[in-house]
Amino acid sequence: MFNERRAYEVAKTDTSLAMREVGSGKILLKLEAKASDVVSFSRGEFHTIKGHLLQVSSTEWKIDKQQKSGFTKDAQGGAASIG
Repeated sequence: MFNERRAYEVAKTDTSLAMREVGSGKILLKLEAKASDVVSFSRGEFHTIKGHLLQVSSTEWKIDKQQKSGFTKDAQGGAASIG
């Protein structure tokens, strides 16, 4: 059911992936492989499965009233947390 109406477009290379909303051109997700064990999630804006708006920029992460900025996090293969 995902993207049934072709509302999203995905652009990918060997080291990056970007998904944008076709109608507005807004980047919803941007990931880049910086090294064999480092992935940069540098841009994003979408609702979580629980309906919260997650916003990611090159300088901060925000979800509802929680935000984090100015750090690099090694989640060691697990889930990233900002709360």
